[in-house]
Amino acid sequence: MKRSICRFVPVIILAVILSGSAAAQTFLFKNIPGERPQIGLRYLRPNFKADNEMSTFSGIYDVTLSLPINDRWSIDASLPYTRFSLGEDGDSESFIGNIYAGMQYISKAGNKNTIVSFGAYLPTAESDIEFFLYGILTNYEDMFKYYPDAWTLYGNFAYFNIEKGGARLGLEIGPDLLIPTGDADDDTEFLMHYGLTAGYQGERFMAAVELIGLAMITEDLDDFGDRFAHSISFGASYISPHFAPGVFYKLYLRDEFTDLVDGVLGVKLEVTL
Repeated sequence: MKRSICRFVPVIILAVILSGSAAAQTFLFKNIPGERPQIGLRYLRPNFKADNEMSTFSGIYDVTLSLPINDRWSIDASLPYTRFSLGEDGDSESFIGNIYAGMQYISKAGNKNTIVSFGAYLPTAESDIEFFLYGILTNYEDMFKYYPDAWTLYGNFAYFNIEKGGARLGLEIGPDLLIPTGDADDDTEFLMHYGLTAGYQGERFMAAVELIGLAMITEDLDDFGDRFAHSISFGASYISPHFAPGVFYKLYLRDEFTDLVDGVLGVKLEVTL
């Protein structure tokens, strides 16, 4: 069944590209729901220090869906998909991560947006150590998407404000409860994610910097020996009423990651149907 889903992902991606359009409002923050259905695609490609000659389309893909129920509530879902191979002619491997399903509530006051999100990452990721390591080295702050044999209960509070001159400020913070399943001997772990963003957003253009962090509240999960991990991303997006492509670059701010990864290139596309 998972192989069938893997073959279906390129079809989803093509549908996204050929559809109408949306406003890419964030890079690595939780998406901001709109008044109409949105489909998103985000691609992350790590630049490892080791010369492993990854193929052109190797990387982590996230397909997201936001489906409004009314002017306040939306259904929120995402499908993580990883593909990597060594060299253009090498054997490729594809993996499905933990599918996310949740809800979002948005309250608007002028250009101020307050969003509350909650949901769960379902234990659909394959138990493959290469997939897991590739995922967390590329996108450590969202490690719940790649963690095998575990549920993760997710919550998030976000606030965004765009001033009349275009100044754009935002924050997010929320808890993550990782619960092992099956025969796993691991303990339930409690984590906290958080972030700050600043930049400029005009009618057709957005440029921003995002600082993202993940804190281990309990002790046993982080093998790197530190409770905190941070990264900084900077990039820009073109914005139209229906279509918003963007590009950004992420740098880790922790030695255990910078020793292995020079940075992560990100490309994001959001489409409003």
